[in-house]
Amino acid sequence: MKKLLSLIALLSIVSGCSYEKSEEEQNVMYFGVGEDWFGTYTISKVHSSFFESLYIQRIIDRENEPTLIGDVGEIEYVLDAGSSKLKSNSPQPLKGIGNFHTATETSGFLVEGEYPEQATLTIEWKNQTEEIILTKQN
Repeated sequence: MKKLLSLIALLSIVSGCSYEKSEEEQNVMYFGVGEDWFGTYTISKVHSSFFESLYIQRIIDRENEPTLIGDVGEIEYVLDAGSSKLKSNSPQPLKGIGNFHTATETSGFLVEGEYPEQATLTIEWKNQTEEIILTKQN
């Protein structure tokens, strides 16, 4: 009987640890700051789908810039996260306080591999380019 209880306790500890690890990998977030922009990229596994979300925000000196968005116009972006790549198909307008957001859904059957420690976000606007390294947050 003692052996059975010990085995049950051991199995619950092991299964609890593996559940905790898989729970961590179900929600992954990347963050990075550049000179003119910052970005976040998240990957969330919900049921059998993966949802990717990219948020790009212009960094504005609110005390010295006359408008919230400034004279940025539209942006184009490329996010390279190894096995996943998000890219604008055309110039995208900024919204609200100078931000852009996009999201995708992918079947879990199409997602392979592990999440890299870093992703590269490249933003182009008005003949300027900024490359930001987004780092995986723990």
